[in-house]
Amino acid sequence: MTLNYKVLAGHGYQYLRTEGRNEYRDLPAYCMNPDRIDDYFNDNLINDHSKRQEFDNKFIRDFIRKMMDLPSHIHTVIISSEHLSSRLKHEQEIQRLKQLLSDYSSDIRLIVYIRDQVDKVISAYSTRIKSGGTLSLDDYLDVFAEGFANNYDQLLRYWESGFGKHCINVRLFDRSEFINGDLVDDFYHTFDSGLIQHLNHQVSPINSSLSATGIRLARYVNKIIPKFKPGKGVSRLNRKLITLITKHVGGKRLKLTSEQKLKIRKRFESSNEQVRLRYFPERSELFRFK
Repeated sequence: MTLNYKVLAGHGYQYLRTEGRNEYRDLPAYCMNPDRIDDYFNDNLINDHSKRQEFDNKFIRDFIRKMMDLPSHIHTVIISSEHLSSRLKHEQEIQRLKQLLSDYSSDIRLIVYIRDQVDKVISAYSTRIKSGGTLSLDDYLDVFAEGFANNYDQLLRYWESGFGKHCINVRLFDRSEFINGDLVDDFYHTFDSGLIQHLNHQVSPINSSLSATGIRLARYVNKIIPKFKPGKGVSRLNRKLITLITKHVGGKRLKLTSEQKLKIRKRFESSNEQVRLRYFPERSELFRFK
């Protein structure tokens, strides 16, 4: 959406984001309960009550400023962050988000993309390794199977409890399901299909997956030069090496074995069926078996 920032603004849409990023990363961080921390807080050395309070106060000031400074022709604000689904795990956190947004709008709509877990797991594993992880794929599969954001039934019920099912538009993250076979078109079609003809569709992937060789090298780097140094923050050398591996180490993509695919599919079979019944009753199955 950053690429189409000016086009969106010209049609009355304002895209909010954290400075220096393509998403609004600060928002889910602010909504998290005060006793919880994640990599964002660790990376920025927000590691005690006073620093967390300082972060929260600054976020609120910046958010209010963003909203108050909106040009008069702006009728809709767009917010996007994958961390909203992966970090907000408690009803209080979703309620905090709702209260924040409700102060400025009575019409809040959520667009949620869900991806076949079998297709998602390798991408998620690559991201974990790029973010400093060291687990083997087999060990990560167990972590993934228990991941809150990977159980779509549980995830959607939390958001339904906060905003109501009528506010949620669930989309399938699958090129064969996208409008015009294009993710950009599919997203904007949900609220203003007239925008599609004006958009720049030359979107480059921001978080490309590591190759199988890249994952092996990155795991080794993370083991001998950890990403995070307690009390000191992020290791610049680790980040430089991981960036080099991402950019220059190619090769075949890591793939699941048939047994691993079956394990993941069985783990989410029941919860996926619940999502199908509530959101896609016209389909015989939520995700097509590949």
